[in-house]
Amino acid sequence: MKRNLGKKVLGVVLAGVMTLSMAVPAGVLQETVVMAAENETESIVPVMPEGSALHQNRVDEGVVLEDKEDYEQDSLGIPSFEVREKQAMIGGFRSKKGLQGANLYEGEYQDLGVTQALYNCNIFDIIGTKEDHWVEYSYNGKTYYFNYIMGLSTETHAMNEAGIDISVVLLLPYNAKYANMIYSGARGKTDKTYYAWNLDDPDTRELFEAILNFLGETYSREAEGWNQCYVKNWIVGNEVNMPNHWNYTGTTDLDKNVELCARQFKFVNDIMKKYNKNMKTYISIEHSWTHNDEGRGIAGKTFLDAFNKKINEMENGIDWNIAYHAYPAIMTNSDIWSSNGYTTDSVNTDFISAKNLNVLTDYVKQNFGEDVRIILSEQGFTASNGQEEKQAAALAYTYYKAEFNDMIDAVIFRSLHDNAAEAAQGFRFGLLKDNGSKRVSYDVFKYMDTDKWQEYTARCLSTMGKGSWNEVIPGFNPEKFLEEPVDEVTYQINQFVKRLYQNVLNRVPAKEEVNGWTETLKNHEDTGANVGYGFVFSKECVGRNLSNEEFVDILYRTFLNREPDSVGRDAWVEQLNCGIDREKVFSGFALSNEFKGICESYGIDVGDFSENPTMLAVMDLYRNQNEGVTMFVARCYTKALNRDFDTDGLENWCREILTGGNTPIGVAQGFIFSPEFEEKKLSDEEYAKVLYRTFLGREADEEGLAGWVESLKTEGRDVVLDGFAYSAEFTEILESFGLN
Repeated sequence: MKRNLGKKVLGVVLAGVMTLSMAVPAGVLQETVVMAAENETESIVPVMPEGSALHQNRVDEGVVLEDKEDYEQDSLGIPSFEVREKQAMIGGFRSKKGLQGANLYEGEYQDLGVTQALYNCNIFDIIGTKEDHWVEYSYNGKTYYFNYIMGLSTETHAMNEAGIDISVVLLLPYNAKYANMIYSGARGKTDKTYYAWNLDDPDTRELFEAILNFLGETYSREAEGWNQCYVKNWIVGNEVNMPNHWNYTGTTDLDKNVELCARQFKFVNDIMKKYNKNMKTYISIEHSWTHNDEGRGIAGKTFLDAFNKKINEMENGIDWNIAYHAYPAIMTNSDIWSSNGYTTDSVNTDFISAKNLNVLTDYVKQNFGEDVRIILSEQGFTASNGQEEKQAAALAYTYYKAEFNDMIDAVIFRSLHDNAAEAAQGFRFGLLKDNGSKRVSYDVFKYMDTDKWQEYTARCLSTMGKGSWNEVIPGFNPEKFLEEPVDEVTYQINQFVKRLYQNVLNRVPAKEEVNGWTETLKNHEDTGANVGYGFVFSKECVGRNLSNEEFVDILYRTFLNREPDSVGRDAWVEQLNCGIDREKVFSGFALSNEFKGICESYGIDVGDFSENPTMLAVMDLYRNQNEGVTMFVARCYTKALNRDFDTDGLENWCREILTGGNTPIGVAQGFIFSPEFEEKKLSDEEYAKVLYRTFLGREADEEGLAGWVESLKTEGRDVVLDGFAYSAEFTEILESFGLN
């Protein structure tokens, strides 16, 4: 296999390479117990409002706080008035773009517009002793001494304020002092990067429980202000499908590795969800999809299939998610838009990168469900060997593939700076050169999700040999980059309008389209029902040539905000099939209590059609006034004349019944007396069979048919017709349509 395996030999360096940059002393967030770090530099202690959890910890440590007014001017690199302004506005575009290795306090994340960051958490960095002056933590009647980890608490809080989500990877490297924390089958080797956890020994399991509860308590606070310290995503292990090095278990046996991973995942997930149900837990999978690293690992597809089965055996319907590493198949080549023979659109492709990301997301959606969310938590592209332009193109290409894929929630790249050990092996992933100057990729990364995207990514298209991003990115829509935060009312109505475009027209609207409809509804110049009519009966929607089934499905999703139930769906479709106009069926949805509730939730008037002359005219037609009558007449066409109704005939027969010009029985008989029926010149036997279908709703039985044929010969067709028309069975049929 022609493949560069460079990433696999980086084991001893990656633990430190991928961490967030920390430029501040240890931050703490427990309200009653604190860490007394002996070598803190007071000059860079962030200023904290009096009464906050961080403030209380610093008071306990004897730190002299600066004036709160100073904090108001500069809150951890984000002026507090800007934070408040952002909190007052909602909605707008939120990028999925993430980066490792930048510095919040020096403004690097802010300059690059990053919304996602990742921290690699060494489990042993949490464990300490009383002599270390670390946090005293009680769990199950035992006392432990834990560390908040250098800077993570303060960094997490600052990231939260800056609107950056943090994903934390829980990693267990080798430590002779705590070797019993490693799964027993993996203790024979001490040179692996990370190891599976030992959850079999009660004491060790309890230590893990204490650590996770400590992390859960510390990093689950979503409240605004200085008590906020929230880690959104917890990733359990690193590349667990490669257990020979990155999650060492001592075996490549599929069942054993999946069992260990599932137990470890559920263990973490159960504890973290106690503290915040919004936290998500992930397993980490590397880019080998059906390839098993020449027998040294397990193919990602194989692992995910087995994991899904195992974890649902342990707890049916458990919330599990995937942190995928979408590196190039050949890691020294950054031209990921080329297949190189290893990344195809087949479900049996060797590797998955941005080139064929749809293989992963389609497979997960179809086999595990769209609730299994995906983040691309680690990928990088080298600028080595003259590939600076390719690196920039690969970044934009991967970002756009993730941004416009509804199964991907984040895409986190490596990294701002090169790492020396990696660079020596041909991997220069950084956006900056060793001398601090920018690579081409820096500005591409910075602007690719802004209103300047076209200016800065044009060179990427040239590098890829493409004319536009629409050629290579399904659903590419740069309009979303222009969406700005708005007030709550405007935001809500925006969402209402976007639902109409998505559900009815099956497309993403332009910003101007959304704004136009939003202003109309916000100013109460039109109503939800009437605007809905405009979409459903627009030329664009009519041009879609929807079947009756598709039409009803759209009405359910748009006006009831749910998938159709089979019974209700069939009933509406039957009305349409019987000649009731779509406007009539539409009104049943648009004037429903469910749609009224939806309109109220968006702050708009539901309205009616009293000022819509076209709608009123259609609703005034006789065939739209009583669905029972219309469906009965349509049935007469089918049963008596053996054909579909014609619109004019349907309208005339419905008028006869509704105006009292004729009875339902008389109308049914009228079909039998019609010139069209008489022209069929049916034999007595065929005539009787039609009466069975029309008035009894069934095929003739042999004995009964013979009797009626005899009656036709002796009594005539008029008498026999009355016998059928006034039968108990036909009375039941009439009653089923609400007629008598």
